[in-house]
Amino acid sequence: MPGKVWRITADGVVASDVLNRGSPAWRPESFTLADQLDKRLDVALDEATRLFNSLSHPDIPERFTAAWAIGKALRDSDIRNHSALQYEDPKFIWRLLFDKALVSARSDGTLEAGWKDLRPDLQYGRMTNRRGGQKGDDYWSMCVWLAEQDHAEAAHTFGGLIRNVWQMIERPTLRFLVMKKALSSWLNDLPEDVADQITSTKAFPELMKKLRSRWPARGKRQALQPVHYSQEELKEEIDRIVDLKELLGDMVTAP
Repeated sequence: MPGKVWRITADGVVASDVLNRGSPAWRPESFTLADQLDKRLDVALDEATRLFNSLSHPDIPERFTAAWAIGKALRDSDIRNHSALQYEDPKFIWRLLFDKALVSARSDGTLEAGWKDLRPDLQYGRMTNRRGGQKGDDYWSMCVWLAEQDHAEAAHTFGGLIRNVWQMIERPTLRFLVMKKALSSWLNDLPEDVADQITSTKAFPELMKKLRSRWPARGKRQALQPVHYSQEELKEEIDRIVDLKELLGDMVTAP
């Protein structure tokens, strides 16, 4: 089904094309549906901008809050179930969002400067765009996944770092909401300075490796996935398998 793809022409003019299953659309109803979808995207991006501005916090990086705000707005809008997206590749909506945010074009063709903070940009030497970069996951779907938790809990779980979010989402067995909540609860029981050390960019990847070794995607223990546990059971299992002193190494000594 159809969607409006925004672009800037060689002459610097804002323009759009309507695509239907990868090809230029020609039916009038396709243009109508594409326009309806694009207006819904306006609303979602406006809401994401409002959330981003209202959640500004000196201790949480703006990139993290922007990603969470996008995800929350997209989840609440239920945009992925719009009738215009029937029979389309699920990733098509991410292409529409990427181009729309990059151009900052509203459905009427005017430019929206307020969306600039929502754009994916160059991070850690790679482009987190609709193609997913080196991680193999899409930036926008990552945002939706991140917003399964409320903003404060998500920031606590990942230390407010998008890099940590990618570390977890790229490991399929750890993607379940119950795992995120168990991890947040486990961190909450630790002294604040220790939790901060664990969610640093140095220690968090090692924590994810430790959890993945307990719940591998392949092998004899493949059936024992976190989704089969309760939150409390997962929390106890994390506490059992994680040696804080081993995890933190030459960082500040854990109790």
